[in-house]
Amino acid sequence: MKIQCPLNPITIERIDDYIQAGADEFYLGYRNTLTRHSDCLNRRFGAHVNFSSVDAGMAAVEQIHSKARKAFIVINELHYPPSWQDALLRDILKFAEHGAHGFIISDINLLIKLKETAPSLFLALSSTAHVLNSRAAAFYSRFGINKLILPRQLATSEIAGLLSAGENMEYELIMMNEEGPNLEGLCSFAHIPGESSPNICRQALLYNDFPPGSGYVVDACGACALYALRDFPDLCLKIARRGFGADWILKDVLFLRKAITMLHDCGSAREFAVRCAEEHETIYNDKCRTKCYFYVDYEPGYEITGGQTPSDITQGVVKYGSSRNHPSMPPHPDQDRPQ
Repeated sequence: MKIQCPLNPITIERIDDYIQAGADEFYLGYRNTLTRHSDCLNRRFGAHVNFSSVDAGMAAVEQIHSKARKAFIVINELHYPPSWQDALLRDILKFAEHGAHGFIISDINLLIKLKETAPSLFLALSSTAHVLNSRAAAFYSRFGINKLILPRQLATSEIAGLLSAGENMEYELIMMNEEGPNLEGLCSFAHIPGESSPNICRQALLYNDFPPGSGYVVDACGACALYALRDFPDLCLKIARRGFGADWILKDVLFLRKAITMLHDCGSAREFAVRCAEEHETIYNDKCRTKCYFYVDYEPGYEITGGQTPSDITQGVVKYGSSRNHPSMPPHPDQDRPQ
């Protein structure tokens, strides 16, 4: 299994550390003249999340390419104005000329334009397209999709079914950090800093005001679920959150690489889950908090996990955990209801 690692203008200084730890691929976002001071090309805001220009992004791609690693460019808003299409196409072709291996896309109109103009490009369909079954995968394959990034809400049995469906494409699974409470591709909550509408994602707003490592559910993890997917060695594992600090991302790479090496050394889901929890404490110096991305056949007991949420991490709602409010925000009316 491969590991795909996020990069930003700060963490790229540690690219050699990530490669030594086991990173196989990298992905990054950028800003251009269309976005001015915002980051709306790829659904991620923040001063240090995206490279500041096309030229800065191309320099990063050249550095990745020089180290014999693949670079992917994120352009995954669900929709771009028609007037942006030609400018985005020019950016994409520039990145390809400078060694970018592929592009992470969601907008179906942009996909059509890319297929018509540059059919040889390697295209990865973002998880925001929300492909939940093999028929949806087959539909998108008509647009020249080479890699499918699976939504976070699939069960491992559903993931295995997709991987076994026979579509001629690669597959990627988000494994670490930033587990949103809603269906990503169908979520209608806004993520725009300064927006005053009530239709706001609480987690995104909190993250915008916190330093890297705070705000989102930073300890969300899907490592234990890998045991159910051990027969798919070509699966690519993505580390989410391009805005995280370099040390946190390095630990994520080390942890995932260790989990991959343990897969065929364990005789049961229970053994694998326990060893993952033990490695979590060793690598992060912090116990697993069982904030699981996916349902797993065995979850280690509290005596093995037992991690507590640090006071500087404000969590939103997660599927298998509790939630806490930021002190300045009123509680959600359903938050304290009996479970």
